[in-house]
This record gives sequence, C-alpha cells and structure tokens, in this order.
Amino acid sequence: MRAGPHARRVGLADELRARIEREGPIRARDFMEAALRAYYGRGPDIGAEGDFYTASNVSLFPHALSRFVKGALARLESARVVELGAGRGDLAKSLGVDVTVVEPMGGMAQAQEARGLHVARALHELRPAPTVFIANEVLDALPVHRVHGTAEGLREGYVSWDGARFLETVGPMTVPPLSASLAPGDVVEVNADAETLLRAMADAAPRGIALFLDYAAGPPRPGGSWRGYHEHRVTDALERPGEQDITADVDFADVAARAQAAGWDVLGERAQGEFLADLGLLDDMMAAMARGDTEAYLAGKNLLMPTGMGERFRVLVLGRGIPREPALPGLRADTFPGASRR
Repeated sequence: MRAGPHARRVGLADELRARIEREGPIRARDFMEAALRAYYGRGPDIGAEGDFYTASNVSLFPHALSRFVKGALARLESARVVELGAGRGDLAKSLGVDVTVVEPMGGMAQAQEARGLHVARALHELRPAPTVFIANEVLDALPVHRVHGTAEGLREGYVSWDGARFLETVGPMTVPPLSASLAPGDVVEVNADAETLLRAMADAAPRGIALFLDYAAGPPRPGGSWRGYHEHRVTDALERPGEQDITADVDFADVAARAQAAGWDVLGERAQGEFLADLGLLDDMMAAMARGDTEAYLAGKNLLMPTGMGERFRVLVLGRGIPREPALPGLRADTFPGASRR
C-alpha cells in the first residue's frame, strides 16, 4: 500500500509544525497517521513511476493466491471475498472471483471504483457475513508507536520541530510497555491499531478466514524499522510528510496475540516463499519460462527466494468459526508457535 510522485501536498508540513508549536511534541504514531492520510488520500501511483512495488504488481502472485482463496471459500458457505487496502486494485481484479474492496482513503477508492471494483469506505459498512479477507501489505501501513530503550527504561517516540526539520525525541509511554527490556538505543514499533482493525473484521465476519502478507520484524535494533519510501529509495520517515510512504515491519507474534484478543484463531504462520511454493508458484514460474515470459519468471523467483521476498515477508492466516483441520492451501499442518511480547 504505497503511492508515488503527485503534486505537492501543500500545507501538511506547516500544519504539523503549527500543531507541535501549539501542543508540544506529538507521538510518532500521530505524525505517521497524518502523513499517511495525506499520502494515500491523493490516490495510488504504484510501480515504476511511483515510490515502490508490491507483490500485487507481479503477475504470478494473484494466480498463486487465487488457489488459497478458492480453498478458503470451499471452507465457508456462501462467503464473500474482501480485500483490505487494495492499492490500484491489481490483486482484486486478478483473483478470478468477485471482490469487495474496503478503502478509507478517498483518492485510492476513486481509482479502484474507476476500475470497476465495488468499494466500501469502512468495514462497518459491510453487513455481517462469512468472509475471506485478503490483506497484502496492510499491517505495515498502519500507524505505529515507537518504543525506545533508554538508560532510564522504555520511552515512547515523539516528533518535534527544531526550527529547521522534524526530529524524533522521547517522552512518556502511551501504550502498554513491552515485557521484554530493550537495550539503550534499540527501538521497536508497536502496532496497537492492528487490534482495532482485527476487531472490526471480526464484527463483519461471524465466520471467516483472514490472510495477511507483510514485512516481518526481526529482533530489536538501533533505530527500529521505521522508514520512508520515495521514488524507490529508502528515506528518513520524517522527510516530506504527506509526499512519501512511511512503513514499519510487522511483529507477527504481537499481531497474532491481538487477533486472539479480538476473537480470531491462529491457523498458521510461515515464510511467504514457503507459502507460495506450496500454492504452486514454482509450477507457474516453469510455465512462464516455457512460454518465454522471462520477466514473470524472475519476478516469481523474487517472491520465493530468501534473499528476495521469500523470507523477508511472512504470512499469517486467521480463522473464525472454522476448524483448524484440514489445513488450508499453502499451510500444510503448520501451527503458530510464537508468543507475544506484550
């Protein structure tokens, strides 16, 4: 979920500076929310001319994912398919089934509607019904709290203005502290907004299956994973508010714990490469090579390889009101072993 070089968002940086001067430093989470709302509100511009690619831009990705969707639909009676944060709508248009998109950002929603997709602006607009949810690179676009390890203990990240630029400082915690301590200088991102999303999904689906694919967080590290993307370059997250994407890696153990608190069962979690391989992506790559589509073959390879997106991305599958067995396509008999640090 990212976009590209549109006209300058006039005034957002000034608005944020004025807010900081009026209220004092604002939480990094609130800075990120304001910047992304402006950024995504302009509408999608994803791909070579934008700021980044997503897996949805790879032709073989929807083909492999459609096998999971068909298997999930077979487990639910009279279910619909809902994609969260569909970007340009490439995945929704390529799954081979009717898809409803949930997109709160006006510019993105208009672009999706222009492609003939049915778009709801919020989950609460959907009547409760059995649902298969797809969320590709959605969790990494939710605003996150930044938790810093300091000599005085855990502190939360805030954004201030020094007269020339935005910079991060630390202040009091406003989210439950992590149970694990952090070394001074280490930073982790806490995605409390994920639980709000998961509860809204549960309200919309008395029975359901939810598939999340996203960047996976590693161990705590200096600076954390917060970063911007501008014209396919990694940038400082505090640059160009409203004109670039901001993202953070996803702690899947934490999301799984929040999902359980919201009424979901964890059906499986694994590396994206393993998941897509079990969905037949290798066969799709061989077929692409046989017909001379080298570009599709190489793009598929990047989805699988540990040095590409195969290990960097992980997959989390949740269920509501369905048995764990038999395992859904792409999961085999995997179970989720992790425990949250919350």
